Amino acid sequence: MKRVQSVQVLMDKFYSFLEDVIGISRPWRIVSAKFDGVDTVDIDLEYVKSQRPKAPDCPVCGSRETAYYDMVEKSWRHTDMCDQICMIHGMIPRIQCKGCGKVSRIKVPWSAESINKYTDSFEMKVVRLSKEMPVSSVCRELRLDDCTVWTILDRYVEKCMSKQDLSYLHTYYVDEKAIQKGRVYLSSFLDQNHNVVFVGKDNTSDTVTDFRKHLEAHNGCAGNVRHISMDMGKGYILGAEQNFPKAKMTFDRFHVAEHATEAVNDTRKREYAMLIEAEDHRARELKGQRYLFIKNYKNLDDERQTKVRDLLKMFPDLSRVYVFKESLRAVWEMESKYDAQNYLYRWIEEAKETGIKELLKLVNLVESHAEGILNWYDSRISNGVMEGFNSVLQAFKGRARGYRSFERYRTMIYLRSSGLC
Repeated sequence: MKRVQSVQVLMDKFYSFLEDVIGISRPWRIVSAKFDGVDTVDIDLEYVKSQRPKAPDCPVCGSRETAYYDMVEKSWRHTDMCDQICMIHGMIPRIQCKGCGKVSRIKVPWSAESINKYTDSFEMKVVRLSKEMPVSSVCRELRLDDCTVWTILDRYVEKCMSKQDLSYLHTYYVDEKAIQKGRVYLSSFLDQNHNVVFVGKDNTSDTVTDFRKHLEAHNGCAGNVRHISMDMGKGYILGAEQNFPKAKMTFDRFHVAEHATEAVNDTRKREYAMLIEAEDHRARELKGQRYLFIKNYKNLDDERQTKVRDLLKMFPDLSRVYVFKESLRAVWEMESKYDAQNYLYRWIEEAKETGIKELLKLVNLVESHAEGILNWYDSRISNGVMEGFNSVLQAFKGRARGYRSFERYRTMIYLRSSGLC
């Protein structure tokens, strides 16, 4: 008899330990815990009616006029126990509202939502793992299907983002990223703290309009936005003009430099084609030298600098375009905006005089966006922030081997980069 009592005491202590770990409190208590011999531990709960509190308020209408109605059976998956799947089973009371007549389940301490199939602890484990590894790996680790994992992540991210307050936002960065073949893009909007605040579909003016709506729906104000960092995409420019008329647009200096290197490379390809057509042996000198010309001259070692100088002596058009490409960098190195403006317009006039078609294309682009280029002296912001952010996106996209939809990609971006999740 004493042995039976001692075993019962030990079991009671064990059940009390499990209750503390899982978060079970009165009027619920554990009455059994069994291993099925395969891969699952089943924990059964009892609802002690004599210890139940007053019926809670109606979750539908908020009325306090409620009464207990009946009991329904429910199961939840909890975090693994000794590497075995842990399932919790119990009867959950339902209440009926005398006001609206609705019948609702009461909330339980271990799960915030009465309809959930998983405990809060389990769902948070899914979230933590998903921040560190691809969803496919999370599925293998937790023995789940990917739809279940994405459902948990979507619900968690939606809950976190619903608390977003953008009243502080006065600067945003935006850039596009191709997510599928066929020119399918998403646009990421970052705040002045470099956290993602919005992910929109496509890269058009409508995307910027969607961002403004999102901003205003979360206590932000379009009139408070003073600076915008972007590339020279027409959609972003039009969207900013329509939705943020008071903001100054700063065009990304690295994007301008990219267009300048394209002008150099286009000139190299044209001269190479002409040499091939004329069967000129100098064509061999230009072949395969693309990366030599697009790099910053100052960043080349002595050997490559010598190689560049020798090639430029042989090809006058390429030489002039290259010199203008390198000298354009000085726009961002002046002591004042006034000096930069004078330098830029002098650069434009001198470049026009060359008559080189590839350079003229660059000049037209720079001249039409000169104000936004010079706004850098007011904002001191650059889309170099976005380049770093996009490399992070590419890293976790690559580890996941892509995402099936824009929605899933957006969920993962918010989860890892919003600062709210």
